[in-house]
Amino acid sequence: MMTQLSNNEDFLKDPERQSPVAMLLILLKFIGNIVRQLWFIILVFFLRPGSFKGDSWTLWAIGFGALSTLFSIVSYFKFYYYVKDDELIIEKGLLQKTRLNIPFDRIQTINFRQNPIHRFFNVVSLEIDTAGSKGKEFSITALDKEKAETIRSFLIAHIPKEKIEDKQIEEPITTVVEDKKLIHLSLKDLLKIGVGQNHLRGIGILFGGLFAALELLGDDATSGRGFVRQIFSLFDIGKSYSTPQLWLYAVPALILFLLASSFIMTIFKYYDLRFLKTAKGFKVITGLFNRREQSASMQKIQMIRWSNNPLKKIFELFDLRLLQASSSIVSRKQAFYIPGIYDEQLTAVRESYLPGEKEMIYETHGISKRIIIKRIWMYAILPMIPAFFFFDVMDFGPNSMMWLMWLPIIIWTSFLYHRNWRYHVSEAGVRTTQGIFGRSHTLLKWTKIQGTRTRQSIFQARRGYTDLLFFTAAGTVVIPYIEEEKARKMVDFALYKVESSKESWM
Repeated sequence: MMTQLSNNEDFLKDPERQSPVAMLLILLKFIGNIVRQLWFIILVFFLRPGSFKGDSWTLWAIGFGALSTLFSIVSYFKFYYYVKDDELIIEKGLLQKTRLNIPFDRIQTINFRQNPIHRFFNVVSLEIDTAGSKGKEFSITALDKEKAETIRSFLIAHIPKEKIEDKQIEEPITTVVEDKKLIHLSLKDLLKIGVGQNHLRGIGILFGGLFAALELLGDDATSGRGFVRQIFSLFDIGKSYSTPQLWLYAVPALILFLLASSFIMTIFKYYDLRFLKTAKGFKVITGLFNRREQSASMQKIQMIRWSNNPLKKIFELFDLRLLQASSSIVSRKQAFYIPGIYDEQLTAVRESYLPGEKEMIYETHGISKRIIIKRIWMYAILPMIPAFFFFDVMDFGPNSMMWLMWLPIIIWTSFLYHRNWRYHVSEAGVRTTQGIFGRSHTLLKWTKIQGTRTRQSIFQARRGYTDLLFFTAAGTVVIPYIEEEKARKMVDFALYKVESSKESWM
């Protein structure tokens, strides 16, 4: 066993396999992916087991279990990792063999992650992120903790010195460094966060799944009785109530269900969340069952974004995102996100990213009112055109009332969108503010900009307006519908600040 860091060139020269626990983890991951794709069929199976008649379903289940087990075993024996010519090499594949070469000088971060199964067997998942916008994330599913730490130390030791000076390599998940604590979320805070989540998406997913389940139940479930009555009939209740009464019960039940599920998921994901200020940046430690420790080096943070909605505004909470330079895959999967932070801690983060930001003089600008017309066309008039062909909009029935109400709603929200959109320019950076009912803010330093571009539609060009885009290694900041002259001045000023600054973007 490798217990010491060695500079021996024979280190990991021979291909090695993962811990045997990887077979179980691969199997569970494969089954989990199938369940996520077919959850509505599983829902129907439990609610109406009579819909699945015959022994064929049992044979299908046995066959699926056998194939899944065989897949996990073969995947384990076809997975190797080793070191050759300053590269970590991973070979895997069942029918098609894949070889992944990871040069030491392209390594950005090395993370350890543990779920309950990892903890039980004392193994970790080793994840490596590589540099560049087209970078990828590579992972070894299960390694003995001691071996994983040795591999991590070996890779760090072989990264060129200039890379180490500019990058912060993640500390193992088992290490907790006592730094300045910015926030430690209590159960009361988690309750506020759970209540303040966006529940509209949850409602859409829930109703979409129920529609699919009812469709599978056949013609009897989709006959002339109301949709809500069909939902209640799945549980053999509601037969003695009228449809309006069922709606009266369904809406509060749905709201309570979403609140309860949001709170439970918030507890699982953000339990005991600690947000720390470190010597090199920030760190977050969070999770009830799946423990995650993630660091954000100040050099890698490209911009910060904070926002709230009407519910979080009541609780005086913001959610915070630190957008880092990393591959697009890691940006989506491992974005540095704090679901609830108070103004005092938010101010400390902004001050760390842009020293003196609170005292800076900003020049505030708005965007053109033409954005109102654009939104009305995009979200109201154009969608209503097919409605005249597929629905009798002028019959003054429920459908027509819905469409007639839609137009004033879009007009009202478009005015709010224009009124709230502001961009604030200072000597050190730009801050944007946008939103309809809530607010989203983005703070970007000029020195983090990697490129700029203006974008015009035919209609914008005729009126002398353009969209201004600032590109960074962590995403794009877009300022829509501003005057061409202002856009040119901002581009010239941003490029001047980038070229004249001695500060590195990374």
